[in-house]
Amino acid sequence: MRAEKGIDSLTDWGRVYRAYKEFSQCDDGAIAEGYSDAVGKLLANDWTNFERLCTLAKTDRGFLKFVLKHIDATLPDEILQKVSTNARSACPAGGQNLCRMVASASAKATAQGSESH
Repeated sequence: MRAEKGIDSLTDWGRVYRAYKEFSQCDDGAIAEGYSDAVGKLLANDWTNFERLCTLAKTDRGFLKFVLKHIDATLPDEILQKVSTNARSACPAGGQNLCRMVASASAKATAQGSESH
């Protein structure tokens, strides 16, 4: 219940990371969709803080996997498109590997989403 209540407060990478550390065992169903929504919105609309994600992902491979897993077909096409565009055209220095992984996850999610429509 606490994990579900905390979904709305996932407004930056630090908060997403804390939720991952505290509640990753609850990563299923509606909670998983909430995590995907938060990850998608941050990657689409808060790209200026992508370097914070880079830092967290470099120090915690589990968190990297968590973020990539949540770039999924539950996200709207316009969010996935924005994520892909950000990763391909606005990648910060030192973030190339993560940008490639994000762009790849976004393309995969877009393909899965169009298969299910």
